[in-house]
Amino acid sequence: MNRTPVPDIGHRYVATANLEAVLQVQGRKTNWLAERVEISEALAYKIVGGAKTADAALAERIATALGVPLGLLFESRERGDSDPSPEEAA
Repeated sequence: MNRTPVPDIGHRYVATANLEAVLQVQGRKTNWLAERVEISEALAYKIVGGAKTADAALAERIATALGVPLGLLFESRERGDSDPSPEEAA
């Protein structure tokens, strides 16, 4: 499998509306995504809704689980102090 390199770990990734749209088109639910990428359902809902960001590794796992490019689902931004890591937010 040819994997796309994981972007700079100093960045956080905020979901675009495409993440929810891809889930809908594929007939998948947010709880399926949570199970597939091994995060809590609460965190998955927050990421899909744009309330929480994902680190590079989690964003890549989500894109891989859905079979689409990371750039289709997420926009990169600098990590801010007010944005906890997924482990802190779970």
